[in-house]
Amino acid sequence: MSSPDQLRPEEFLDALRVTAEVLEDHASALDSLSGIEEDLSDAAVQSEPGVGTEMALILLSAVNSAAGARDYSTLSSALARGAHEASVSRNGRLLAQVIDGLTEVLANADLLDAQRFSFALESAAERVSPTDDGKHAGELRAVLAEAADDALSAADRGATLGETIVSAADAGLEELERGPVVNAGLAARGVVDASAAGFLLILDALAAVVNGTSVPTAPAMASGRSAPPVVEIRVACHLELSDPQVISSGRLRGELERLCRIDRMNHSSTATSGDSASGLVFLDLRTYDAGVLIESLLEFGGLSGLRVMVESDREPESTQL
Repeated sequence: MSSPDQLRPEEFLDALRVTAEVLEDHASALDSLSGIEEDLSDAAVQSEPGVGTEMALILLSAVNSAAGARDYSTLSSALARGAHEASVSRNGRLLAQVIDGLTEVLANADLLDAQRFSFALESAAERVSPTDDGKHAGELRAVLAEAADDALSAADRGATLGETIVSAADAGLEELERGPVVNAGLAARGVVDASAAGFLLILDALAAVVNGTSVPTAPAMASGRSAPPVVEIRVACHLELSDPQVISSGRLRGELERLCRIDRMNHSSTATSGDSASGLVFLDLRTYDAGVLIESLLEFGGLSGLRVMVESDREPESTQL
C-alpha cells in the first residue's frame, strides 16, 4: 500500500475485495437480523436472498467486474456496473445506488485520500436522499447521512484516510443505535436495521485494511442454530412480577439464562394493601434477539423503564434507569 493517507486504484480494489470477503462471512448473521422483517407467505420475498447475502453478492460482483482496472475511471464504471447486475431486491438496489454515488466522485481521482473519500460518501448520501422521508431513523439512509457528514468534518480537520473512515463509521454507529429506540418499526422488533449494519461493516472492514488492523470476524454459531445478529443488544428494564414465586423457584433466572446473558438481576419485594408480596426486579441483559427476550419477559409481568440499546466494541457507558 502506498500510504495510509491515500490509495491507488489497484490498492482500493484489493481493499474492497477483502471487505467483500468480510461481508460474505457475516452474510448469515445479517440475514438473521433481517429475517423477521420478511413475509414468508410472499412468493416474491421467498425468491430473494437475505439482506446480508445480497449485500455480499453485490460487493463481490462489483469487485469481480472491476478486476484488472488500473485507473479510477475504469474502476468506478466497472464497480457500478457489477453492483447493479447483482442487485435483485429493493435493499439491493439501494446499495447499488450508494455505490453509484461513491464511484461518481472516484471516477475523476488519481488517488483516494480522506478528502476524496468524504466527498464520495456525501455523493452516495445525496444519491439516496430523494427517497428518504426523514421518518426512518437508524436505517441505511440516515446512517449514511450521518457517516458522510462526519467524514467531511474529519477530512477538514486533517484526518488521514484511515482515521476519516473510522470516524465516519463511529458516527454511523451512533445513528444505527438510535433505530431500536426511536424508530417504531425497529423498536417493535427489537433489532437494528440489517442494511445499515451491513454498510457499517463495510466501513469497518475498509478501515481495518487501510489502517493495517484486524478485520471484523463473523460471530460464532452454535451447531444447528442460525447465526445471531452481528451486534449485541442491551435490554434494561424494571419487571413487575405477576407471580413473585418465579424468583424463589428459579424459573425466571432459568428462562433468562436460556435467552440472554444476565449482567444484573436485582429483586426487591414490596407489600401491597392486601399484604401479599409483589416483586419488582431490575434487569440488565445482553441478547442477540431482543424481540424474543421482551416477549418472554412480558409472560412474567409488566415492564417499565424499558430501554433497548445496541452495544458496540467500545466500552459501554454506565446507564441508570
